[in-house]
Amino acid sequence: KHKPKRVKAIYNCVADNPDELTFSEGEVIVVDGEEDHEWWLGHIDGEPMRRGAFPVTFVHFILD
Repeated sequence: KHKPKRVKAIYNCVADNPDELTFSEGEVIVVDGEEDHEWWLGHIDGEPMRRGAFPVTFVHFILD
């Protein structure tokens, strides 16, 4: 079983729509899927209720 892909926020992001994810710089997001090459789906690590779409340009990959 492969580990979930995790990314770290490098900017603050305030959602424009209810299906988007709001997060702060430094928070870790677990990637649940991809909408397209610019928007991915995920949830805040340890806070599964905080989930939604987020712009890929706002995060950096974490190399486990």
